[in-house]
Amino acid sequence: MAQNSSGTGRGSAADKIVATKDAAREEAGRIAGDAKRLARDVSGRGSELVDGALETGRDYAARACSEAERVYNVGQKRAEEAAFYAELGYEEAADMIRRHPAQAMGLAVGVGVLIGLLIARR
Repeated sequence: MAQNSSGTGRGSAADKIVATKDAAREEAGRIAGDAKRLARDVSGRGSELVDGALETGRDYAARACSEAERVYNVGQKRAEEAAFYAELGYEEAADMIRRHPAQAMGLAVGVGVLIGLLIARR
């Protein structure tokens, strides 16, 4: 009888080991499944964040383009105004020279002498 009880004890221990291995496999399978679900969730969330970042970047790019276009149009308008006033000033100066050629020549000579003196001092 001693052999039967020791044999039964061994069988019981072997059954416990097998049961423990099975439980460990099941737990490992559950952990692996959880890890796969978590990886899919993280991947999905990462995709959402990337999509959001791309959309934000597109919005900023669109704003920058519209602002650049606005600034370009304002600059072009001011350049046209400056060209208009420069042409107007040129016409007035040419008119003044035609009406008073002697005074214009004297003024040009005086300015030339003044510039020459300033340059000669250096």
